[in-house]
Amino acid sequence: VKLEGSGSAANFTGLQMRPEVAEILSNMGRIKDGAFVRQMRRWRVPHTKFFKARAVATPGFHVRNSITNGFMMIAAGGRPDFLYEAMIEYNKMHRFLKQGKTFSEYLDTIGDATQRQRVADAYRAMSGSGVGQSEEVLFDTSSIITNNPITRTSRKAGTWVESHSRFMLAYDGIRQGYDVSSATARVRKFLFDYEDVSKLDATMRQIVPFWTWTSRNVPLTIQNIYLNPRPYQIYQS
Repeated sequence: VKLEGSGSAANFTGLQMRPEVAEILSNMGRIKDGAFVRQMRRWRVPHTKFFKARAVATPGFHVRNSITNGFMMIAAGGRPDFLYEAMIEYNKMHRFLKQGKTFSEYLDTIGDATQRQRVADAYRAMSGSGVGQSEEVLFDTSSIITNNPITRTSRKAGTWVESHSRFMLAYDGIRQGYDVSSATARVRKFLFDYEDVSKLDATMRQIVPFWTWTSRNVPLTIQNIYLNPRPYQIYQS
């Protein structure tokens, strides 16, 4: 059939394709219709909330997240020696802040002025890079299925993993000579800001679990394979 009309099919106007493919495109075009999207939300959002809350409430998810973040830091050009420094620094800082003390007080414990400035800049870059994947999971406070001690503990664990990763990549950037703005942009590019969403993202992530991560990671990986192929070649070997 020859495609004409609106919606998804409009992108292929004048082209010919098999009828069943044209029908799929036409059906997916309904996602632009507000009334249809509202109906989709009523049907899919409860399931998506349930799935995401349960999927991230496992140790395996957080281990996978940590390993993936580690690879992305290498793909971003991170240096293992700087990342190791950052890991040790973040652990000390995290233990200090858990005592109810402030970040400014932690900086006062760092005797070396150069290192104190590095940590301050890395913390600023981490803080400006947005939030991680655990924060994307919206808990239904009225439902014990998605909001309970297990899911709340899991969310805290996920936040720790993601903040840890963001600090390490930010610190690595500062150590490599980036200014705070450039280090922040680098973290946002490779570890993603889950609060930076378009209207499409806001709709799709209510319907498709982990939409934000997939929609950012696939194009970034394809781009990086060509711009920075070495880590991928090492992985393949």
